[in-house]
Amino acid sequence: MKTQYWLLFCIALLLSAFCSSAQKHADLYRSGVFYKSYSTIDSAIQAANLGGDSIVLSAHTFYEYSLNSKKKIINYTGTIHAGDTTIIDGVGARYSILTTNSRCTVKDIIFQNAGMAINAPGPGFPTDTLKITGNCIFRNLKSDSEYPIVKNGFSSILVQDNVKFYNDTCAGILDAVKIILKDKVEFKNNHFLSYKKIGTSNCKSCNNIFLGANYIYIQNKVKIINNTSDSNYNAAIILMSSSTILEIGDSVIIKGNKTLTPGIGKGSVLSIGSGVPDTAYSSSPNVYKLGKILFEGNESDSGGVIYCNKIRVKIELNGTVFKNNK
Repeated sequence: MKTQYWLLFCIALLLSAFCSSAQKHADLYRSGVFYKSYSTIDSAIQAANLGGDSIVLSAHTFYEYSLNSKKKIINYTGTIHAGDTTIIDGVGARYSILTTNSRCTVKDIIFQNAGMAINAPGPGFPTDTLKITGNCIFRNLKSDSEYPIVKNGFSSILVQDNVKFYNDTCAGILDAVKIILKDKVEFKNNHFLSYKKIGTSNCKSCNNIFLGANYIYIQNKVKIINNTSDSNYNAAIILMSSSTILEIGDSVIIKGNKTLTPGIGKGSVLSIGSGVPDTAYSSSPNVYKLGKILFEGNESDSGGVIYCNKIRVKIELNGTVFKNNK
């Protein structure tokens, strides 16, 4: 009988330990060493030191938004060791799920159900980089304002390693001075709203992935697929500034993107100088470099795949393929 009680006691302890480990938690690491576990992301952020701390999220769904780590933490890292199972659900809030420092790192987290995912409002420095990596997914985010899904307006955004943006409805997805995309990043089935629909005249470069960037670099198996735009210019890339630098490297697929409003679309993929055209007295031409890219099945009411409103522009095509575009 004593043996049976002892076995039952051991089983109870094991079940208790299992249930404890299965509970939702946000673990705070200080200088790489586990410090303490919290039941919410917000409580872990509030306990974090300014420099060097990171947060690791368990494989659960966290229903939280307006998480403000801007003054609390430099590296915000949610890590999943097996699959994309950690979710931060913004419960339909118009606001950003995470407001953070311009040098933050976000990894392996799914953001959903809010107006904006990440906002690094600044002030930041040009060398500061917001890093989005791992298996991050940004899905079903809906914004009715000029704000994008991810913003680091005064600095840079680096997106790499299987990050995906799916089924988002917004003015644009990324807003930064410098934007770098590489290594299997994907934008698919997103819909971009015109500035008229979101009720502001401050967003005339809406309807595309990038807002306000001066430098855009895309490389290595990036896919921009089946995105649509209400009106304005296009459903992929708009270069408003005459000084914008664009380089798209090899193994990039830009396919099935469409402008939907008749008589408005100017280039289904790339619009260069969609604002006031250059004059004949413009300085040396901008050079836009396009590598081994597949442009396939993109549609626009006017302007074709590439629309150019600048006089002094040079586009270098290096193995670029155009197929079945309208």
